[in-house]
Amino acid sequence: MVLFRKATLSIALLVLLAGCSGFKPAKLPTTQGDLAEEEATRPVVVVGAPAKVYLKSGTVVEGDVVQVDSESITIGQAGNYGLKESTFLTSEIEKIEVASSSKASSLAASAVGGVMLVAVSAVVLAFLFLEVGPLD
Repeated sequence: MVLFRKATLSIALLVLLAGCSGFKPAKLPTTQGDLAEEEATRPVVVVGAPAKVYLKSGTVVEGDVVQVDSESITIGQAGNYGLKESTFLTSEIEKIEVASSSKASSLAASAVGGVMLVAVSAVVLAFLFLEVGPLD
């Protein structure tokens, strides 16, 4: 019975972790002529996106984008007393990252999760077969 619980927990963790996403560099909305070539390929920050704002002071603020324009970004963070909004000017920001959930990374994570699921299932079945013995 303990083996079954461990196997179930392992499979649940694999399924949940396979869909995890990370953060990737992003830019505030602005005119294309103002950007360096590398920065022009970055995704634009949009309202509602989960984001991390790295300030020049060393502070990192994480939350959902509430408002954004070419000069500032407002991040909302859920707290004990409701939504706390913090606004930062471009002069205060070192870099911004937004949640990444690209199809390529999701596909790769799903493939790895699928292979691991099959492997764990095979091991669990083998242990169950050894513990119970063949059915005659």
